[in-house]
Amino acid sequence: MRHILLAFVVAAPLLTGQGPDQDEVERLARYLARVESTPDWPLAWVEKETDEARLKAGLPAGGRERFLYGWRAPEDLRGLFAEEAFALLLNPETPDEIRRATAYYLMRIAPKEGFERFIALLGDEDVEVAGNAARALGRLKDPRAILALDGFMLARKERAFHIRALRSLAVLAAQPGAAKEPGGDCARAFAGALRSEDPQIRRTALEGIAALGAQHDWGGEKGRRGMATFVYALLSEDPVEDLRANAVAAYFALAPGAALRLAPEFRLQPSFVMRAAYARALIASKIEAGPWPGRFLADLDVRVRAATFEAMKDAKPAGRTEVAFETLEEETDEVLLALAADILAEAEFDDTRKGRAGELATAAYEKMPASQAETKQSVLKLAEKIGDEALIRTIATSDPESAVRTMAAAMIEGLEPAAATPADEATRARAAEILALRTKKVSAIVRTNRGDLELGLRSDLAPITVWNFIKLVESGHYEGIRFHRVVPDFVVQAGCPRGDGWGGPGWTIPCEPNFLSYERGTIGMALAGRDTGGSQWFITHVPTPHLDGRYTIFGRMTKGWEVLDALLQGDFIESIELKID
Repeated sequence: MRHILLAFVVAAPLLTGQGPDQDEVERLARYLARVESTPDWPLAWVEKETDEARLKAGLPAGGRERFLYGWRAPEDLRGLFAEEAFALLLNPETPDEIRRATAYYLMRIAPKEGFERFIALLGDEDVEVAGNAARALGRLKDPRAILALDGFMLARKERAFHIRALRSLAVLAAQPGAAKEPGGDCARAFAGALRSEDPQIRRTALEGIAALGAQHDWGGEKGRRGMATFVYALLSEDPVEDLRANAVAAYFALAPGAALRLAPEFRLQPSFVMRAAYARALIASKIEAGPWPGRFLADLDVRVRAATFEAMKDAKPAGRTEVAFETLEEETDEVLLALAADILAEAEFDDTRKGRAGELATAAYEKMPASQAETKQSVLKLAEKIGDEALIRTIATSDPESAVRTMAAAMIEGLEPAAATPADEATRARAAEILALRTKKVSAIVRTNRGDLELGLRSDLAPITVWNFIKLVESGHYEGIRFHRVVPDFVVQAGCPRGDGWGGPGWTIPCEPNFLSYERGTIGMALAGRDTGGSQWFITHVPTPHLDGRYTIFGRMTKGWEVLDALLQGDFIESIELKID
């Protein structure tokens, strides 16, 4: 427990409800100016603790934290609480919140000896328990579970269970020997999901089909053609743009030749979302596509070009290295520069081209906005690959972002990152304003095109983040902003001014570790590494304790649950109304 107490003492100035004194103001000003890094999450020690006795003492028997965080222990200790977890889970006297925590723990460690018990838990009355049993079966990769998952999808109606079962079925159906199992082609389950009235279930089915692809049996050639026809109908007619976009990848997976013939039509699509989806699917398919990849790389919308580059980074098509060199020479968009740097960081080339890469990396870094930590990290990886020590030292000693300086310094043995400029009076004044917010009750109504979300914001535990959110709301930043990322049974995310997840407000804020856990409706800050929060935030659909301590929690929903569940990727925020008491 020493680790927990030490971390809490360091963080205490941000967590107390008392008014700020000069020492508190100075400490927070040092965080804001990046002179000092914010404290670690109080339970970060779990991931490093290798002593069984101390781990058990630090995570007491039968406690919720024991199971929410016990799986984070080093690999050889992750199963330490497995039998205790099963015993509590199967005991009818165990409180619901402990049963859910144990089911989550068992899903994360997925012990092979738990196969039959996970099958039995698919029928549990608690959907969180049943859903995590379904996820555990996917992690076990034993195709014998296919028939049971398929059967319980017929018996259960909850969205969360269907989504988790579909994701596990996509994994299980790809395993060797799956075709020999009853229902091993999973065609009935995926076809049924495509017919669902719930767009999130339809989307999950499309993602599974895209992952399995044409190499999967699908009940024979006739079944595959039938599935492809079904997917094409969704691609053409589904009323939800996000569904049509996901159907593109599924159609490429099932019928790549027919999908390629749609290139002229998609190149002229008015929606950047659809053009980007087609470009990603085209390149991921790895089929001979003639001039079409280049045409999407030349799209007038930088977000389509970025999506094309992301796909090239993953699929590794021939010629990508030269395209990356050209992009570093000609482009000014920081995201394209970063993606090109990522591609070159994975390439092999001679000393002449290495010198060229060094010149272009330096030029790309100089083009990037000061607050773009994520894109500058890509340039750093390229500099490390080619051994450009001069650029690494420059970044380590002069970059305004502490996360970037720290990453650079770690690349050269013995190099220490430069300290930030000491906090000035303006920063201290901002710190005092932020600390005064701790005693205020802050709430917000987020008005979306599907209805209102009501949020309670934790200015007592995350005053920097809440203050930043307030300033962005007051500036009108969020008006018209899309929910650019919606992952069914996980999160909805908004706040990116670009609309593709790469954008920010032009500054970053430090993280604020606290003891809160991600439950359904928890509000967290999106990051590209520690102390890189900006304007993007997310709300969780379900408990997601694997995010605890890694993304600042700054509030929780109080009303609007049906709206949260209805939000789709591409929906948008109309306005946000704040109340500060």
